[in-house]
Amino acid sequence: MIDFDIVARLAWNRYHR
Repeated sequence: MIDFDIVARLAWNRYHR
């Protein structure tokens, strides 16, 4: 199981552009 917390944060940052 990957760290969803990290993935979600990275995705959020990318979408927060």
